[in-house]
Amino acid sequence: MTQPTDDHELISLGRPAPFITFYSFKGGVGRSMALINVASIVAARGFRVLVIDMDLEAPGISFLARRHGGSPEVEVAQPGFVDGLLDARQRGAESDLFALSAAEFVERYSTRFDLPEGFDQHPRSELHIMPAGRLDPGYAERFEQLDLAGLYREGLGLGLVAEFKAAVQGSERFDYVFVDSRTGFSEESGVCTRDLADHLIVLSGLNRQNVQGTARFLAALRAAGSELSGLEVVLSPIPNSEDALVDARVEKATAIFEEAWGATVPTDLQIPYHPQLALTEEPHVFRRQRGYLYDAYRRLEKRVLALIGDTVDGWRERSSRALQANRLADAEAALRMAGMLADEPGWSDPLVMWLPGHLEDLVTEPMGERFLEHMHRGASQHIRTLLDDWLFIPGQKPDVQQAAAEAPPEPDTAPEPDPKT
Repeated sequence: MTQPTDDHELISLGRPAPFITFYSFKGGVGRSMALINVASIVAARGFRVLVIDMDLEAPGISFLARRHGGSPEVEVAQPGFVDGLLDARQRGAESDLFALSAAEFVERYSTRFDLPEGFDQHPRSELHIMPAGRLDPGYAERFEQLDLAGLYREGLGLGLVAEFKAAVQGSERFDYVFVDSRTGFSEESGVCTRDLADHLIVLSGLNRQNVQGTARFLAALRAAGSELSGLEVVLSPIPNSEDALVDARVEKATAIFEEAWGATVPTDLQIPYHPQLALTEEPHVFRRQRGYLYDAYRRLEKRVLALIGDTVDGWRERSSRALQANRLADAEAALRMAGMLADEPGWSDPLVMWLPGHLEDLVTEPMGERFLEHMHRGASQHIRTLLDDWLFIPGQKPDVQQAAAEAPPEPDTAPEPDPKT
């Protein structure tokens, strides 16, 4: 398969990177672990992902931040959200947020996370972390100096947070941004769920404190006239026994959530309890890519992407519309997106069935000529082979044996293979 020529090419057709906030009313429900696992799976598809640790009073994901082979001293010295906003508060127009380019600001205040070699990933995959701040002895003092609540009282908070979000999106370095929120009704959680979030994932346990607290949060969000593009509720952690009790609790929690939100609240997304979650900060999907916990994170990842509107069917349909309009560059970009979102090798079949009746409209473009060349060979498998080569989809190898048998011999003009490879 061919590889992209530009590691920083935007797959998402130039849209601003969506911000997805993970929130929970109480701790201990696996919120941070769910976020980092989902973000890692998204990155493994070939996307560029940023995770922002906004649990400023009790940073967790920040401790995962590290450079390639970085030392503990480098990890501690890495600045993050608190440092960037405090600098903006103190120095105004001369601060990094305003004086640096968006790309330079993001580069200074985030660091790349090394996906492990054994983790199935695309060559384009990138996962970056913006820590809460430099986790040195002076962090608590800097956090107090930032005083987010005071910034909002002074009428400065909303503007600074908006500038921060604009810088992250304006850097064009990321396809998705995940935000790990503070719990409860703190100012930090308000920033994450109100001012940063485009989409919201709410995690809740099934005990009374979690359910009632989550319901109060949903009611407050509704009363505030939230402009969120989408919301999902995830129940976590769910024990692997006590089925009758779990079913009763889920039914009751769903009714309470729907009354608070004033609309249907699906509660089918559930993360099962796993004892290792209490013993390690490393993403579970790095260690094990099968089993009930891995499957739960995969279901959540697919739902998050669907919430944004990123589904195979949706992007494949966009590609078809672009092809009909003879916008081949847009069609290619949409097909790349569909291929990166796909989990099954037959994702392109509907397009393959659609193409034969429309290829004559594409003869005016080089890409159309490539399609026609394959159509003259008389087998849809050739189109699938072309698409697979065209889109560099990881983990999907076309069955080319039959296509090769049917195809006429190619001119012997290919260069000799390099013996070193």
